[in-house]
Amino acid sequence: MAPETIPEFEWDPSITKAAPRPRTPGEWKRAFECKVFAENALGGVRVWSSNSTGACMGVSDLHDQYMAAANDNDGLVPVVEFTGGKHAKVGKGTTSIPQLKIVKWIDRPAELEDGAAAPAVTASAPAADAQQSTDDFG
Repeated sequence: MAPETIPEFEWDPSITKAAPRPRTPGEWKRAFECKVFAENALGGVRVWSSNSTGACMGVSDLHDQYMAAANDNDGLVPVVEFTGGKHAKVGKGTTSIPQLKIVKWIDRPAELEDGAAAPAVTASAPAADAQQSTDDFG
C-alpha cells in the first residue's frame, strides 16, 4: 500500500464464514479488528487491528481459548493478559506471536457498549505509572 493510502477492507459476513477473496487488483491479506479496553494502560477503548501473520496467529489462539470457555461465562467478556511474544519461523521469514491469556471473565464494561463515547486521542505517551499499572479490572 502506498503511503497516505486509506486501507480497503472486505469484511467477513460472520466469524464463522470468510468473505471470498476480493476480485479487485492489489495485495489483499487476512486481518482482524477488535475493540480493547484498559483505562490505565490505554486510556480507554482502542481499536486493535493488524494483518501481520504473528498477530493473526495470536488472536486465533485467543479465540480458541474464548470458545473453550464462553459457554461457562455467558454474558461476560474476557480479561486478557499479554504475557510476551514468541518468535516463530513462518514461511521464509520470522514473526512474533503475541502470547495472550484469558485470566478471568467480567461484566462488559460500559465503555465497550455500542455508542459509548470514544476517548480523545492524544499524541503523548501514557505516564510511566500508567504503563506499569495495567490491572484495570481488580
